[in-house]
Amino acid sequence: VVGAAPVVGVPPVVSAAPSSDLQRMASRAHEDLSKVLGVAVAPIVVTLHPSIESFRQATGRPWWVSVVASGTTIDLAPAPILEQRDGLEAAVRLGVAELLVSGPLAQRPAWVRVGAARYFARTVAGQPSAPQGGDRRVASDTRRCPSDAELTLAISAAAQRETEARAEGCFVRALARARSWRDIRCESVWELRLAGGAGRGAPPAPQARQGRARVGLSSDRTRYAQFRGAGLV
Repeated sequence: VVGAAPVVGVPPVVSAAPSSDLQRMASRAHEDLSKVLGVAVAPIVVTLHPSIESFRQATGRPWWVSVVASGTTIDLAPAPILEQRDGLEAAVRLGVAELLVSGPLAQRPAWVRVGAARYFARTVAGQPSAPQGGDRRVASDTRRCPSDAELTLAISAAAQRETEARAEGCFVRALARARSWRDIRCESVWELRLAGGAGRGAPPAPQARQGRARVGLSSDRTRYAQFRGAGLV
């Protein structure tokens, strides 16, 4: 799938990243990720804000957020701030990834969309690279998946990083069991939890699953409903 080239909007006062560079980054990210995901979004408007105040006013998000993607628009924090984090190009790729997965995953919990975007944003030549820095724990993170509120209403930069890492960890585990990234739902991760000590999130052996007592299955379903109602899956 090849989409039309993104349209890039850059405030005139920004000189750290010329419009041509931002256009190149966005176009390359869109071309790479649309091939991997089989989804295209065009036109995309990318705005690199000149200040944190401008970014917060436009997005309503706190200073520690680097990129906000919605519909066909991507808002980026100021370039100097992004360079202190993962870099401008990484932020652009993340924004493009969020736009591409948001449609197919629109009815899923936020952790599915956030996890998918983080995972595929690092995709190079069709293969996702290993998580960077403190996110190395993602692949083996066995904690519960974050709720929508935890992802959108984090109270600090550290909390935001931690919940997004958990979201990606949940996505990675669910992807290992799904036929496609489009098929991932919260039930996939719940099934991983029910696997208990099966190792690496593997499902229980078929014979073990068949041998469960009816009361055990009923109990599992009840616990799942309770957890889902509490926003834990």
